[in-house]
Amino acid sequence: YIGELMRVQEFSQKDKKTAVKHLGDFKDGLIRDIVLTAKVGGYDLDKDLRGHQLAKANKDTLVVWLEALVYGLRSTIMPLLEDTVKEADCVEELKNEKISDQTKIIDLQNQLIEAKDQQVVKLQEAVKGEVKTVQTEMKTFASVLQKN
Repeated sequence: YIGELMRVQEFSQKDKKTAVKHLGDFKDGLIRDIVLTAKVGGYDLDKDLRGHQLAKANKDTLVVWLEALVYGLRSTIMPLLEDTVKEADCVEELKNEKISDQTKIIDLQNQLIEAKDQQVVKLQEAVKGEVKTVQTEMKTFASVLQKN
């Protein structure tokens, strides 16, 4: 078991997917051995596996299992969990940055809308001014025509 865990530890530094696969292989092998030993010992793992039932397994086998599990926890599972926590923190930071960026975008969109509204108001005022000028000129032209 220790050899399999060493491969997991080696790959955990390079390729997490391969490390997870080897960790699965380690787990499957260890569980397979536990189940096999349980069947040979005459107890049923499907019903209940408690300390008094494990007492039926020989001490050397239990020591090997325990050693493999402790080594596995220390050398592979804990570093993977630490990496997961770091990645979760990174994801949280990215989420916060995204929210901040979206807030900035919304603020800029609001500023753009205000600027466009001001442009529309100025355009309306200009059009009104031009309409008044045209009306005045038409009145002037009409009065000239009436005089003639």
